[in-house]
Amino acid sequence: MIRSLFKAGDCLYNWATVCIHRISESLSLSRSPPKEDCISRLGDHLSPSDPSDEAYRGVMVKEDLLWGQNQEITYSFISGNCNQHGKVHDIIQRWTHYINLTFKWVETQGDIRISFVDEEGPWCLLGVRCLQQQRNKPTMNLQGIDKNTSRPRESERATILHEFGHALGFLHEHQSPCRENGIELIDHEVYAYYAKEANGWSRKDVFQNIIRVHKPNDISTNTKFDSKSIMMYPMYPVYNRQGVDIPLNTELSDIDKSFAIVHYAPLQSNSETSEWDIPHALDVLGVQGNHRSQILNSGDPKEIRRLYIQWSSSRTRVCTSAGPSLQVATQRHANRRWYCIC
Repeated sequence: MIRSLFKAGDCLYNWATVCIHRISESLSLSRSPPKEDCISRLGDHLSPSDPSDEAYRGVMVKEDLLWGQNQEITYSFISGNCNQHGKVHDIIQRWTHYINLTFKWVETQGDIRISFVDEEGPWCLLGVRCLQQQRNKPTMNLQGIDKNTSRPRESERATILHEFGHALGFLHEHQSPCRENGIELIDHEVYAYYAKEANGWSRKDVFQNIIRVHKPNDISTNTKFDSKSIMMYPMYPVYNRQGVDIPLNTELSDIDKSFAIVHYAPLQSNSETSEWDIPHALDVLGVQGNHRSQILNSGDPKEIRRLYIQWSSSRTRVCTSAGPSLQVATQRHANRRWYCIC
């Protein structure tokens, strides 16, 4: 997976003016992102491999898209109502357990600016690229977030977690270079499906968001293919020669959590997730030897990130799959089962 993790501490916002509601699970997509730097989201199916394996695991990131350590990231809403806003406030806290970043709600012109336009589909600018967008324009769009309910559905939770994964700098897992060691997509079936189901998607859109995979040299880190990742798209059996069915992932996978930790290392344990410390993250990711010792001896999150990227980059060509691999791309999404990030 390609990920940019953030440990957003407390989501600070005015309870008197903003209604907060519990996370939900519903989503629908169909739209194209505002820029090239977009990513789409997909499912959850393959099982992770043995952490003792030497192949590295995790997500993919581009280092220059990641946030600095221990930053406060502000977010605001350009549209939407109290129910939609409340779901976002609540659900993004799931990321904050595993990062040293803090999310803070502000009324206007946050670093991340969120719209709720169903016609556009879900999308998000990657990582710190949101800081380059004009302050009066959205940097993320959340599609399919029901404005009439306060209780989030699983699909809504999946969409919000996925798009905020992009906001942290993480790429699509189904576009991992390791994917091809697991499953092989049937391109014409994917093109045919999206031509019918995705509103306005061209062959180029399908290639960029579903078919294309990232080259190892284009990313700073990637890991063993993780079909359980929140950054993964769902996959129908008809799409691949192995007939693998990857359903919609609605929660962070163990690799998602670990990847977030090594890139935004929280040096203080969280009472709700006390088992998720740096040693445990390294176990999940399969980091052993000298690099593991160096990471454990470092008390600097920036150095921990550097050492992990150094370790994973040395294994970029050792891609193996925990199961079937996917061929998907990172740009946008269309159809109620998908998530899109730019």
